[in-house]
Amino acid sequence: MHRRQSAGVRNKLDLTDRVQVRILRKRLKVSHEQLAGLVQVAGDSIAAVTKEAGDRRRLTLPGSECRSLNDVSDQ
Repeated sequence: MHRRQSAGVRNKLDLTDRVQVRILRKRLKVSHEQLAGLVQVAGDSIAAVTKEAGDRRRLTLPGSECRSLNDVSDQ
């Protein structure tokens, strides 16, 4: 008899599943390293990772570059 392969939990991210990682990276527009950092901070819940990515995106201003403290103190 053919058994259906277990799909796992739908709301948890499995970093070993290449397809799932690729889809989530494309949706969030982040690199593999950024996604790994998000998972480390937020956990493996897809909703938590999405929320954390949105929070990080809101914290960075478009077109602005952060200057280091050394650059600021030199002026």
